[in-house]
Amino acid sequence: MHGRFFRQKRLSIHGRFSRLKMPYLTAVPEKFIHFTFCRNMASDRRELARVGITHIVNCAQSRWRGAADCYAGMNVTYLGIEAHDSPAFDMSKNFYPAAEFIHKALTGGGKVLVHCAVGLSRSATLVLAYLMIRQNLTLVEAIKTVKDHRGVTPNRGFLRQLSGLDGILRESRRAAAAQTG
Repeated sequence: MHGRFFRQKRLSIHGRFSRLKMPYLTAVPEKFIHFTFCRNMASDRRELARVGITHIVNCAQSRWRGAADCYAGMNVTYLGIEAHDSPAFDMSKNFYPAAEFIHKALTGGGKVLVHCAVGLSRSATLVLAYLMIRQNLTLVEAIKTVKDHRGVTPNRGFLRQLSGLDGILRESRRAAAAQTG
C-alpha cells in the first residue's frame, strides 16, 4: 500500500523532469532549484540547456574537473564552492553567498542546479540555508520541505552550523517584530 503511494507521489513530484532523473524542489512557486548527485548530469550540456538551467552552484569544485569551463558558451552563471564533506569544515561561510546567488537567479526568472559529489550533504546544506535565509523557514521547516521532495543527509557538522544559523535568524526576526510591533 505505502509503496504504491510513494511511487505515485514521486511521479507527481518529478512531473516533466522524471525522465532526467533530476529531482527538484519547488522553493518558490513556479521557480525551481534542481538537485543532482550525478556529476555526469551536471556536465551534460544538452540536458542542462533543454531543462533551462541558467545558474549552477557546484559545491564540490575541488573534486570535480571542468568547473566553470564546462559551461563555456552556454550563457550559464556559475558559482563554484570548494567545500569538503567533513563535519569539521566551515560551511557556514558559504551560506549567505550561496543564498544570494540562488535568490538572484530565481527572482530573475532563472533555474538553478545545485550539485556536489554525492548530493546529500553539501548541496542540500546550501539549499537548506537558502530556504532559511531567503524564504524565512526554520531549520525544521526547511528540512521538511526538502525531504518532502528528496532525501538529504547533511553531516553532523553542517547540521550544527545550520542550527546556529537558525538561532541567529530566529533572534533577528524576533528583534524585527519587536521594533515594528
